[in-house]
Amino acid sequence: MTDARRLMTLKSDLGATTIDGVPDAGPLMDDEVVLALDRFSLTTNNITYAAFGDAIGYWKVFPTGREDHGLMPVWGFADVRESRAEGIEVGARVFGYFPIANTLRVQAGKVSRGGFADLSPWRTAVPDIYNRYVL
Repeated sequence: MTDARRLMTLKSDLGATTIDGVPDAGPLMDDEVVLALDRFSLTTNNITYAAFGDAIGYWKVFPTGREDHGLMPVWGFADVRESRAEGIEVGARVFGYFPIANTLRVQAGKVSRGGFADLSPWRTAVPDIYNRYVL
């Protein structure tokens, strides 16, 4: 994932943001998928996710490696850029829960014709609906 970028938010000051590079995670493993975020909505609901993120687990969904910063979650559309998951084809369009970043790497599971879930261990902080991606 070259040139992967993300919008980091200072948890103590939601108006303080910075664009940060994403460390290269290396080649995809079995069942991993890279999603390229294309469009997303930003509403007061997203601010609520951030404002109460530690208390209700939303800051844990997309780990940053930095305790003081988080990735504000948004609902949006992405295209599958890379896939090593059976049933998830490169170029497929998905809808789901994303960080404000140009890419997201997920551990795909529960794959069906209608979608899949991100089974990454840190995603257990929130209800399953936030971990589903609709194809």
